[in-house]
Amino acid sequence: GLRMKLEGFSSREWFRKVRCIGFFHSITALIFLISGVGAQHEAEARRYFLKSKTAAMTSQFDSAHVYLDKSLALYQQSADMGGLMDCTLQRAVIFHREGEHYKVLPLLDSLLATPSSSEPKYLTKTAGAYNILGGSQADLGDRPRALASFSKALQLGRELFPPGHPVTTGTLVNVG
Repeated sequence: GLRMKLEGFSSREWFRKVRCIGFFHSITALIFLISGVGAQHEAEARRYFLKSKTAAMTSQFDSAHVYLDKSLALYQQSADMGGLMDCTLQRAVIFHREGEHYKVLPLLDSLLATPSSSEPKYLTKTAGAYNILGGSQADLGDRPRALASFSKALQLGRELFPPGHPVTTGTLVNVG
C-alpha cells in the first residue's frame, strides 16, 4: 500500500519540498499522500482555481478572490508547489486587473525569491510572474524596473518556447 503510493516520488524531491514549505505542511502532505486524500484535494483545488480564473475574466473580482482562497487552502494542505505558485500568479493577475498594482509587487517579489521559482519545472510560471510584475511596474510608472522584468520574462520565454510562441511574442510587445 504505502510503497505503491510513494512510487515515483523520490526522497530528494520530498526533502526539497520539506525545505521549501516547512515541516508541518510536509507532514500534512505525507498524510494525504498515504491516505489518497491528496489527489481529491488537488482536484477540488483545481476546480476552485478555474472558477477563480473565470470570475476574474468576467471582472467578478470578489468572487475570484473567494474561489482563490478556497483553492489556496486546499493546495496548502496537499503541499502542491505548482498549485501554490499558480494561486500566487492568479492573485497577482486579479490585483493587476483591479488596478491594485501596489499589491502585485510584493506578492510577486516574494514568489520570485522562493527557491522553487528557479526549478526547471516551474520556469514557465516564473516567466509569467516576471511578465505580470513588469506590467504592474510599467503601470506604476517605473519603466526601468518594468523593462528589467520584461527582459527576464523574455529570456526565460526564449529558453522555454520555440520562436513565435504566443508567450514570447506577448513579452516582446511589452518590451517594445
